[in-house]
Amino acid sequence: MLPLIIVASFFLLGWASTEDCPYDRLSTQHTFCRKPNLSCNIHHSGVRKRHIEEILKVHNLYRSGVAQGKESRALGGSLPKASNMMQMVRYLNTYCLSSQLIL
Repeated sequence: MLPLIIVASFFLLGWASTEDCPYDRLSTQHTFCRKPNLSCNIHHSGVRKRHIEEILKVHNLYRSGVAQGKESRALGGSLPKASNMMQMVRYLNTYCLSSQLIL
């Protein structure tokens, strides 16, 4: 009985100490689940509107190559053609924030 209580205590302590992160269902190491870096001196984040069109253009150019099966840098060789890979037509600030957190 005592081992069961000890195991249950560790489980409950671990569960109570974890903060909820909406992205932990994707990965426990997701960028948004990391604790903030207190030594970071960035006071402004975001992408200027004039850059969004360029980001979408470059993303869709790369996406097109992947969809056509032209990407050859994958592990094990080329990737297969995509049957229904949609273009990105809208840039979400979530993508921007996620990218900036990685840097």
